[in-house]
Amino acid sequence: MRKTILLAACSLILGSSARAAEVAGTVVRLLEPLKLIGAADWGKDGYFRLKWTHNAPERFLGVDVLPDRRQVWVASAGYPAEDIKITVLDAHGETAERTKLHTGFKSFKLLDMGKKDPLVIVWDDHQLRCFDKAGSLKWDFSPPKSSPSGYAVVGQSAGGPLLVASYQYGEAGLRAVGAEGKQAWQAPEVPRAGWVSTAQLDGRTLIAATDGVGKTYLTDLKGRIVERITSEGNSDRVLFDGSNRKDQRMYVLDSGFDSWRQKISVAHSTGAVKKEGSRWEGFPSEDLGRITVTAYALGDFDGPGRRQPVVGTDNGWVLLLDQAGKIVSETRLRGKISYLGALDLSGDGKDELVVGVEGYSGNVLVFTRPTP
Repeated sequence: MRKTILLAACSLILGSSARAAEVAGTVVRLLEPLKLIGAADWGKDGYFRLKWTHNAPERFLGVDVLPDRRQVWVASAGYPAEDIKITVLDAHGETAERTKLHTGFKSFKLLDMGKKDPLVIVWDDHQLRCFDKAGSLKWDFSPPKSSPSGYAVVGQSAGGPLLVASYQYGEAGLRAVGAEGKQAWQAPEVPRAGWVSTAQLDGRTLIAATDGVGKTYLTDLKGRIVERITSEGNSDRVLFDGSNRKDQRMYVLDSGFDSWRQKISVAHSTGAVKKEGSRWEGFPSEDLGRITVTAYALGDFDGPGRRQPVVGTDNGWVLLLDQAGKIVSETRLRGKISYLGALDLSGDGKDELVVGVEGYSGNVLVFTRPTP
């Protein structure tokens, strides 16, 4: 009915039934709520099938996961974003509980407290705020003058959980805040950092940060530099896979200095950290095309073994890569891919892929690798 009415209206305006039908179909698609584009096809190629979805009750703001608890946490808000609603989803996508935060913010992340309930960290350009699970404010922390460009969470360390922030400008490119809201350390030897993540290498947890001009810094959990790695490109984002001690790998995303084309370079470790030179030997880089990367993760989707990189873009593409950086599967969703995460929700030893999509409304989608 809706398409018939639109077709009649377009015919009066355009005078061509064929052109009117095309325009009416486009308008109908734009009026439809957010739905998957290509998700069914992704299942057909044998890699993933859709396990469940969750529509955010209001404007979608973000998503994060708690692997040990097999939970997915979703944040949403109305207009204006004065109160933030947190929905906790179990392994089946069912709502386990809800809470409300009396604050506005740009993004959020969970600070894993182990056996205790997690803390919810929210931030804007000038302030970090921490809430407990019930929605009570625990502390505020004002970072330096420069705005943070990213955050990584170290769930377990000798000094307790850490929230590590990266800064592109200022006195130090890395700063860490503890669970009590006090600055734990800053790393002046890292002058700038546009991306930060945790890395399991050589049997221990490290912090990995890239400066966007070709350098990657690995620090210990006190902010002390363990290793400096130089890449040929600008090193936008980097992830490390140390699950196989005999074949540790580094996946570097690089948009290049003279091109907007995104490339991925894969390198493997040749052994222990060297006093001179690099222990990382690279494979030829793979061209991913003219894309803008907005999310990046590693997951073990086939069971215990090698983890694979997954890339999300601003126009809805989700690309699954193999260990050499080649695209082996892809799908396109409607909206910006703002989050990618991997965790074993089913308890079968294989990770599910959690995708957060910003679009006409908000969606969280969970994909699983079917058993051959």
